[in-house]
Amino acid sequence: MSTLKSLLLKIALFSAFFIPFTGNASAAAPESYGQAYNLFVTEENRDQPVPLEKGIHVLESYLTQQPLNGELHSSEEMMNQRDLLIAFSRMEASLKGETLEGSDKEIYYAAWLNARRKGWLPNVNINYGTFQDFLYRHEVSEKHNDMAYHEGLVLSPSEITIERFGSMAEVNAIQGKLSDQLRKLKTEQRVMGDNDDDLEVLIQKLEIYLANFKRVEDEIKEREHPTNKIPNLPEDIKQMILDNDLNTVMDSITYNYANNIYNRQFNLVKGASQFNGRVFQPGEEISFTQVLKEGDGGLSGYLSGWVIKGDEEEWEYGGGLCGSATVFFTPAWRAGLEIVSRRGHSSYFSNLYPEDSMWADATIYFGYTDVIMKNNTNSPIMFYAQDNPEAKEITMYVIGNPVYTSVEIEGPYVSGHYGKYIRHMTLPDGTVISEPLETSYSRIY
Repeated sequence: MSTLKSLLLKIALFSAFFIPFTGNASAAAPESYGQAYNLFVTEENRDQPVPLEKGIHVLESYLTQQPLNGELHSSEEMMNQRDLLIAFSRMEASLKGETLEGSDKEIYYAAWLNARRKGWLPNVNINYGTFQDFLYRHEVSEKHNDMAYHEGLVLSPSEITIERFGSMAEVNAIQGKLSDQLRKLKTEQRVMGDNDDDLEVLIQKLEIYLANFKRVEDEIKEREHPTNKIPNLPEDIKQMILDNDLNTVMDSITYNYANNIYNRQFNLVKGASQFNGRVFQPGEEISFTQVLKEGDGGLSGYLSGWVIKGDEEEWEYGGGLCGSATVFFTPAWRAGLEIVSRRGHSSYFSNLYPEDSMWADATIYFGYTDVIMKNNTNSPIMFYAQDNPEAKEITMYVIGNPVYTSVEIEGPYVSGHYGKYIRHMTLPDGTVISEPLETSYSRIY
């Protein structure tokens, strides 16, 4: 852009900031603004920069509720956060018949603080997506008596759907914020003696929001309930889940055992299946070898197969049961259960185990090594192993009611034959408990 053209554009824009606008500052849904220029219409253009001239024109249309007029040609000059906040502040003031005093620097700083406090602020680099977010957040804030925007405040209860808010953690966090705001507003209402009609309308609106988020919560629970989420559940297992009020699949792992020989396949499936229908109470320790001993046929009925001893494989009774131990341990660990005892293999045979169990595997050897987990939740938990012999796959589910709002697995961090995961477990009060899981193999095959 030439220097003269750039100067003329800036003069025009500067003058536009002071036009005495008319109209209602409470705008329509921001998706309608800028359609003449393909703004906010398709996902493809969300990350494109916004030309300064078009951005100013869309702000003017938004604040005055007037349609976009005229044919604007994109300049090479793009809008940034500073342009957006200064233009927005000047236009808002002009709409109210006011004139902002101070330099652009002072106006920007005040606008930045206000936008940060109200939760409107987009990224520093303005694109069509963040421009849309800014307008939406501003409008929502205005419609809630200038309340700071947060996820869950919307223009209409019709926006509160499971399609938009499909995460239980997100819904619970929003419910907490809305409940806190309601308590504050009701306290303010008592102090003011029920004389503020706007306050009463806002309280009623937030109560409607909470009721709608409760409906979404119930829909998520129904969708995520183990009896709906796990396919082809036997009736007896389904009944045990219902009888024990187990509402969540805490984690699962699918193990393709096709690379194992038949004897190892047989032992792996038989060993994992001993967990079916086993319910473990809060505080109870879950010993893998004890479950096998108490299972169908006890420790008899298994076949001989290859076992990993040191850096080699040897033919022994029960070869393949370490696969069962890994299928038990990995999802239990990822679900946040407490580790009492666990050792990884001395060597790792990549073709024998699931890819996501490397550095998180477990080995057992009767009389020497066991895998023991503890039910550290406040309700029973249950394991269910579902075998698919045609696909040569077995899936282990951990079913219960988690004590943590989230369990995030970081890693693995690998150096040679050493690997480490870090498990971050978040409690309802926000406390995060972090624990490493370290494994060292002498060889990796």
